[in-house]
Amino acid sequence: MFTPIHSLLGADLLHLSTSHHLELTGRPLGISGILNGAVLGDRETWRWAFIAGLVGSAVVGNLTSIAEVGWGVHRYGLEDGLTGGSISRRVLAGVLVGFGSKLGSGCTSGHFLCGMSRLSPRSIVASITFFLTATLISNVFPHPAFNTDLPRSDKIGMTLPDLAPSWSSAVHLVPIALRLFHYLDFLLPGLLKRIQGRSRSQSTRSPETNTDMTADTATDKGTRTAEVVLSFFSGLTFGTGLLMSGMVSPSKTLGFMRLPFLSILSRDHHSAENGARGWSEWDPSLAMVILAAVLPNMRHWLKKIKPRVDKSIEPKLYQTADQKIGKSKVNPVTPGQGQKSRWQVPLGKAAYNIDSRLIIGSIVFGLGWGLGGVCPGPALVRLGLDGAVRAEGWTFIASVLFGMKLAGFV
Repeated sequence: MFTPIHSLLGADLLHLSTSHHLELTGRPLGISGILNGAVLGDRETWRWAFIAGLVGSAVVGNLTSIAEVGWGVHRYGLEDGLTGGSISRRVLAGVLVGFGSKLGSGCTSGHFLCGMSRLSPRSIVASITFFLTATLISNVFPHPAFNTDLPRSDKIGMTLPDLAPSWSSAVHLVPIALRLFHYLDFLLPGLLKRIQGRSRSQSTRSPETNTDMTADTATDKGTRTAEVVLSFFSGLTFGTGLLMSGMVSPSKTLGFMRLPFLSILSRDHHSAENGARGWSEWDPSLAMVILAAVLPNMRHWLKKIKPRVDKSIEPKLYQTADQKIGKSKVNPVTPGQGQKSRWQVPLGKAAYNIDSRLIIGSIVFGLGWGLGGVCPGPALVRLGLDGAVRAEGWTFIASVLFGMKLAGFV
């Protein structure tokens, strides 16, 4: 069912979390990379904080009825989403998603939400590749959610768009509250400054550069603590956006891929009882993510972040006091001069590095995404939900991690 308002509001929260986190830490929110690093990699605390925020968003969703809105936009999402497929399909989808995201260095969050907004050629090619692959596989091997005997008016799609189901006052306030929390100086920004201030005031200074040595070498405990706190709230905001937009339900994602003119690919196309698939069964809600997340991310990158990257000004969380007020006399930190910039985004030739690993990884990821309808972000949020959704979410996440582990040997 097409839910433009919910999807727009949820997509705005996705934009808020990804752009704010990149601006402050220099790290794009690639959830597959975060999950891989947390379990199979360096296991840094900020990664686990972000994952905790994602899972915790489901708790917030249950308390504020956002979870009801997220599932309510598709009445059968809980029964016919990830839980509707066989365990073999779910495990296969998870392994393919994990293997592909590791091999291709990203998934929908890293390449689509963050990479495309930076106009990165790598991410543009990867996104197009896994979208086309997922669309093809989801039509050739349709998910069980689309094989039900529901009346036509109750099936997934644009029929009878529900613009305001179960709108409680809490649901109205949560997106506004999260946006204010991220930007009002006396809330999250003030909290991060206070955390940093406690240790920054005790740090030593270099006589050669007159800069805060602990900040430059990333050993400043206060800055690390601030990064953990920020990562938790970034995960909480991102997960809430997924819930509100309905993207936690595989049926929303796969519904976007079931374009009517592709019905000829479906194995049940010959069924006279089902008939030709019409536009009423297409769900364009995912397009709202492009409108309210990718495009605002692009504007934020071009206007606020890229100028800082071009001038080699460190991310806001790592600036010294002198840099913040424009008095720093230190030479900019740029890669290739013996120091490493904290901007962890592919720039220059790296952004054009379109190799076989990227293409093959994107294809494999698209196969898994088309079969299961979820990627690591929504799957982690599902761990905080109840009943079969949580149990089967663990199966999917375990399969994703197994696929990532396998990709490490390639």
